[in-house]
Amino acid sequence: MKRIQKKSWIESMHQNLLDSQNVFVVSCQKMPVKTIDTLRANLRKVNASFKVTRNKLMKLALKDTKFGGVEHLFSGTTATILKAEDDAITVSRIIVEFAKANPEFQITGGATVDDNLSYDDIVAFSKLKTLDESRANIVGIINAPASKLARVLAVHSKQ
Repeated sequence: MKRIQKKSWIESMHQNLLDSQNVFVVSCQKMPVKTIDTLRANLRKVNASFKVTRNKLMKLALKDTKFGGVEHLFSGTTATILKAEDDAITVSRIIVEFAKANPEFQITGGATVDDNLSYDDIVAFSKLKTLDESRANIVGIINAPASKLARVLAVHSKQ
């Protein structure tokens, strides 16, 4: 890359980081491109982006963003996953499942707007219920007494 291209890339990535709510850092050394393309496609479905990054340029792009605390994660062959919406659970599920199927893919860490995430934090996020799943559970809990009452009334009305 020429100096102008590097500067443009840094500015573009800096803006992407400012627009993001979550960032995940992964190592994908010695992975076939087709395998990475599968991960990219899965992430695109949830509006997340996957970018293989150059560490030095990424560290420059991280300056003056809410994700400055992940700078130390950029060593070796790294890639960055960015998610604009505040939905770390969905992305963490995708990358944890992908890591289980591909041992050469390693989750290094990440961050939300509020906090830095370790590998264990990301695995814990992947086990949580999404907002939609939680809403469905709440609706089920609220509807349960009404459903039981309707069943009892139906049984008594037949007698």
